[in-house]
Amino acid sequence: MSWFIAVLAALGAYFLSAGAVLTLLMPLQYSLPMFGTIDYGHPLVTVLAIITALGGAAAAAVASSFGGVRALLAIAVLWLAGAASVIAPFVAEGPRAWIPPSDLSGLMTATALTISELIALPAMLAGALLAKRYRRVGASPPDLLVVAGAYYVAALLMALATPRLDPRLTLPFTAGYLPADWHALVTAVPGFVAGVFVAPVGARAWRPAAIGAVVGLAGAVPIELAALSSPIRPYWPVSLVGVPLATAALVMAGAWLRDGLTKASWPRRVLSGPATAAFAGAAGAVLAIAAWALFAAMPTPYDQVGSVRAYQRTGDERKIVTCLITGRGDELRGSSTREDQATVTVTVRLRRAPSWYFSDLVGISLPVVVVLRDPLGSRTVLDQGTGQPVREVSSTAGGFAYC
Repeated sequence: MSWFIAVLAALGAYFLSAGAVLTLLMPLQYSLPMFGTIDYGHPLVTVLAIITALGGAAAAAVASSFGGVRALLAIAVLWLAGAASVIAPFVAEGPRAWIPPSDLSGLMTATALTISELIALPAMLAGALLAKRYRRVGASPPDLLVVAGAYYVAALLMALATPRLDPRLTLPFTAGYLPADWHALVTAVPGFVAGVFVAPVGARAWRPAAIGAVVGLAGAVPIELAALSSPIRPYWPVSLVGVPLATAALVMAGAWLRDGLTKASWPRRVLSGPATAAFAGAAGAVLAIAAWALFAAMPTPYDQVGSVRAYQRTGDERKIVTCLITGRGDELRGSSTREDQATVTVTVRLRRAPSWYFSDLVGISLPVVVVLRDPLGSRTVLDQGTGQPVREVSSTAGGFAYC
């Protein structure tokens, strides 16, 4: 298991490096040089290239130092899987994703992102060569790196159920965009998992708490600092205090639970029987499926509220058909209403597929059936996004040709 702990520590080194780079560069991203042309480039590609270079070198150095060749190969395989998930969509698009139009020059986004991923190869080689001077295969890596790696892996697994632009820019760094309840959940789960991998608490209870606070701060600072430095509106950085404190408490809770279960004899007795072991495995599988379904419903930065342009009554007074204008590829996520005696406020949620390109502005009429709590009657239908009344289309006009 020593190589597995070394892999976790290497991922922790990557996570802490990425957090440091995002903290320093996100407020300055639009001052950085861009890969590609002004139409297809994006400053985030430059930030991701720096994250990959520094994080890849740090991960390779830690993996090689504490886990040897096996841990280093595991890190290389994980990098290859992440790079493939970034590049594969562009490969499916064919040459038009790689070759710029005749009136533009420079690198297309696909090429720039591929370069930002390939930077990891010389970076990991440099990290592995550097690790030869400090090779400690078999020794325990620093607790901070192991806890950070467990925290990062748990957050990344939670993010796999939802669309993402790039696996290098996802949870926990994007948790600040979530509503408060979801933000609390994506803080709680990784923090508790990280506590399972911290060293035994013993008499120094402050140590795992301090490690948890540092790890929580590393995930919260990048987005919070960028929002804090924004001149658009005043902002109170609640997460800069709340997330480290919550993570410290959760790491302590996870460590205490693990220590208690390790000392107890009943878990070994329960799992020693074939029937109970099979039941525990089935329960674990059900829990994993339920967790996947839960996190698939998690909001993302690509969710938006659709603009309701018109509505039509149906034969059922508790159902109306609303009409929205959407872009190509927008996914319907559901609808809800807020009703009172005079109005019905309609909210329709859409999800746009993550893309490095500009959004498709083609207007497509999308009819959506909305269920009401009470009959519509003479109440006014309002659009949640604008707060304005929605015009009614007579049912004798047939279906919506357009909104």
